[in-house]
Amino acid sequence: MTGRRGFVGPELTEALYGSHPTAALCPSGETLTLNLTLAFVPAIDARPGRRGFGGSELTEALYVEKKIATIHNVFAIIRGSEEPDRYVLLGNHRDAWTYGAVDPNSGTAVLLDIARRYALMMRQGWQPQRTIVLCSWDADEFGMIGSTEWVEQNLLNLGSKVVAYLNVDCAVQGPGFFAGATPQLDNLLIEVAKKVQDPDSESMTIYDNWMITNKVINIQRLSGVDYDFAPLLQHAGVPSVDLYYGRDFPVYHTAFDSYNWMTNHGDPLFQRHVAVAGVWGLLALHLADDPILPFNYVLHRTIMELHKSPTQLGERLLDFAILRPYLQHPAISHDPATVTSKGLQSILAGFELIPRVRSLQLELKSRIEEFEKLDKFHMEQMEEEVTARNAHTSTESW
Repeated sequence: MTGRRGFVGPELTEALYGSHPTAALCPSGETLTLNLTLAFVPAIDARPGRRGFGGSELTEALYVEKKIATIHNVFAIIRGSEEPDRYVLLGNHRDAWTYGAVDPNSGTAVLLDIARRYALMMRQGWQPQRTIVLCSWDADEFGMIGSTEWVEQNLLNLGSKVVAYLNVDCAVQGPGFFAGATPQLDNLLIEVAKKVQDPDSESMTIYDNWMITNKVINIQRLSGVDYDFAPLLQHAGVPSVDLYYGRDFPVYHTAFDSYNWMTNHGDPLFQRHVAVAGVWGLLALHLADDPILPFNYVLHRTIMELHKSPTQLGERLLDFAILRPYLQHPAISHDPATVTSKGLQSILAGFELIPRVRSLQLELKSRIEEFEKLDKFHMEQMEEEVTARNAHTSTESW
C-alpha cells in the first residue's frame, strides 16, 4: 500500500458540509444504504469578474452489502533440504478495492512469475537449503486480516523459525526503485540491487540508477501498519523487506487502477515487473541457500546506537545545531537513522573546523576502528565456518 487507510466520520462530515450522513443500518446479509448530501462552498476565483459555483448540492446514495464471508490465505511451499524448519516467506495480498492492476495485482503477477522460475529450477534438480513459502494473503483491504490472523495463530513458531519476510504489495506504480528493510538486511539488498539490470536503462543496474537518482542509497525503515509485513515484523519480530517501483500513483484505490492505466502509464513494457521479480527472487535465494545467513548486525548495532540516551554518541549525533551541514553530506542519508560508519568517516575532516566537537571526532574515530575490527573478526569467523563445513561435506562424500 502506498496510501493511508481511513474514513470520513460524521463529525468531519458535519464540519465540512454542515450535515450528518444518514444511514439505514441493517442486520447481516441485507443492504446498507448511506445517503450523503454535500453542500458545496462557493469557490474563489482570483480573476476579475469571475466567481466559482455556489449553493449546489449533490446527493449520493451508497449501497453496501453487509455479510460475513470466509477468507482464504494460499501458500505454496518448497521444502528445504538441510534446514526444513527454517522459513523464508515471500508475501503479497490478492484482494483489491476495484480492478487492482497496481494494488495488488502487479505484486501478485510478480509472485507468480517467481513461482514459475523456482519451478523451472526444481525441474533441473535444485532444492533450497531452507524452506521457501510463497504467501498469497486475503482480506488485506479490510485491515490486513489475512496476514494478521495467520501470524497471531502461529506466533510462537513464526517468531522462532522464520528467517525473513519479503513483502511486495504494489510491485509497480511508476518509475524509480524504492525499498524498505530492517537494518540487518540493508547490505544484502544493496548487493542484490547490483546484480539486477535497471528496467529503464540498459547500461546500468538498479543500484547504479538508485545512486544516480538519490545521490545516496536511501533504504527506508518499516514503520507502517497498513502493510502485510506489519504483523510479522511488529508481532513476531521477523526481519522484513518491502519493495516497489514508483510511489504515490494518482489512481490509488480507484476504478482507474486498471490494466489500461498500467500499459499506458505504470509500466508499458512490463520491464519494471521483471526487475522486481529479479530483486525479490534473488533476495529469497540468498536467504534460503547461503550457508551463513547474510545478516549484518554490526550495521544494525550502529543504527541502534543512534537511539540511545542523551549521554550516548547517538543523541550527540542528533545535535543538528552543530552537525546539520555534515549530516546532509551526499555520502550519507538525510535520515540520521541510516548513518553508517563509512558515511561518518567521510565527514570527519569537516569536524576539525568545529572546536566544540573535537571530543566527538576522537570518539567517532575510535568507534569506526571498533566497527572495522568487528567486521574483520566476523569475516574471519565466517570463513572458518565455511571451511569447516566444506571439509565436513567432503568427508561425508568420501
